[in-house]
Amino acid sequence: NIGKGEAEAIALFKQESANLLATDDKLAIKACRSLLIPTSGTCAFVTQSFDNKMASIISAKQNAYEMIFNSAGFLLPIVIEGAKSENPSGLIPYKISSEDRDALKKKFNECFLEQYTSAAKQMRRVKKYSKEKIDFTDLSLIRIYETIFFDTYEESKKKSLIK
Repeated sequence: NIGKGEAEAIALFKQESANLLATDDKLAIKACRSLLIPTSGTCAFVTQSFDNKMASIISAKQNAYEMIFNSAGFLLPIVIEGAKSENPSGLIPYKISSEDRDALKKKFNECFLEQYTSAAKQMRRVKKYSKEKIDFTDLSLIRIYETIFFDTYEESKKKSLIK
């Protein structure tokens, strides 16, 4: 049985007559195959979306924000190996090649640097005053930045805005 979220994604795909469903859930992918629904992994979908210049940069950003909002939780286990201990140290064990990571960094900077900078400032204000709220999409951008830009666990612990 697939989860409720995956079932809702498939129902929304059919309702909107979409072209592609981005998911990393193995059961959802299997269900999609049986329903003849084309799927793509979220990481590949993000990269391919930008490479193909699917829309103008403004609409691409909006589409990417929605995609990030919906799939940010999948990025961490796709890109980084799980920690071997509660207090890991040293280099972060990336699952992707340094070339792929550099490409992700470049695309992130091209498309989201301005939004990320604004979100990071907002997050610092939230931490300082704790009365303001931060938009979940902005929080997702911060999480993605922190997933691909830090080289060591020590750097991550020292510089992370999300703790």
